Amino acid sequence: MEDIRDEILVSLIDCGYSDLSYIKKMERNFPGAAYLARDIAEDYGEALNFGHFVIAVQKKAIEELEGDVPEQILDDLYDIAIDDNYLAWGGIASYTSILRIDLQDLFVDYVYTGDQEAKDEFLDELNTVI
Repeated sequence: MEDIRDEILVSLIDCGYSDLSYIKKMERNFPGAAYLARDIAEDYGEALNFGHFVIAVQKKAIEELEGDVPEQILDDLYDIAIDDNYLAWGGIASYTSILRIDLQDLFVDYVYTGDQEAKDEFLDELNTVI
């Protein structure tokens, strides 16, 4: 039964099976990311694709940082362009000029892994500069 569901999802999202496994991981790490990805696709007037999921997990990660990170830095995190090239996703396609590169790398590592340890490492390093 799961194979049929996966086949349907792959065709709806226009991605491969390995990409679908990343999408499932994104949803596990950042619950609600799939619905947000759908909303993002609708806002852009596009068919749902992998890039919408990457944007969604970035937004979800930023939401999780609210209250722990100053508003201006949260805004800067939205400016980081995360590579959404399927299996190569998770790197930084374009850095923002505001934050130190190492902080951006730590944030994107948190987005990619969804790991509490990665989140804590980002926050610890951020606290040394604010």
